[in-house]
Amino acid sequence: MTGDLSMATVNLKRDEAAEQIRTRAEAGEDPMKIIDECREGMLIVGDSYNKGEFFLAELGSIRTDFQAGIRNITTLPGQIRPWKRAGHNPKG
Repeated sequence: MTGDLSMATVNLKRDEAAEQIRTRAEAGEDPMKIIDECREGMLIVGDSYNKGEFFLAELGSIRTDFQAGIRNITTLPGQIRPWKRAGHNPKG
């Protein structure tokens, strides 16, 4: 099922996607759920690229937006960083 955030990602609606990420994260939604929905949009874009419907510029733009979204989610006060949730220690 494709959500609003996925579709904002697919349609390159950067401001709309960023606002949804911020609002949902601040409301306490599970960060991994938000990231999964962003990832779903990226998969759709990847498929479109493979079909020749999107170009390299769109892939780069969406990748940058995805990285910024993850950074925003994991730096909000009170949010659990995804790697801590998975038991991964990024410092070794």
